[in-house]
Amino acid sequence: MHKLALASLTLLLAAASAEAARIRYHYAPVGDAGCVQLVPGPGGAQGERLSWIGMSPSPYHTPPPRATRCIAVLHPDSKRFINLPLAVPPDTPRVQHWGSTLVYDYGSESIEIHFLPDGSVDVIYNNGLLRNP
Repeated sequence: MHKLALASLTLLLAAASAEAARIRYHYAPVGDAGCVQLVPGPGGAQGERLSWIGMSPSPYHTPPPRATRCIAVLHPDSKRFINLPLAVPPDTPRVQHWGSTLVYDYGSESIEIHFLPDGSVDVIYNNGLLRNP
């Protein structure tokens, strides 16, 4: 019975992880107008798939989702506004802010914005069953 439960749980987690994703894209400021540009990650990948606890990130060669909105946010370290292209759902998010992180939580998915000390930003698109709120 325990083996059946373990097999079922493994299958469920595998299916969920196939659907769930945490993808990080890194943006750096360009010029003085608040524009940012995507900075390739390891191996020239456009993003990184973030793994669950204990596993290292892996290159993600798919470009960011097509931006539906460009938001202007004040970077807490550089004290300058930056314009971030984001792919946001049509719903109204619950906005959370703590430290150097801003989260747009849409329930089944979220967008995390992590402000880095050098003036750059990590944007993490997070969706699926096992996502972090």
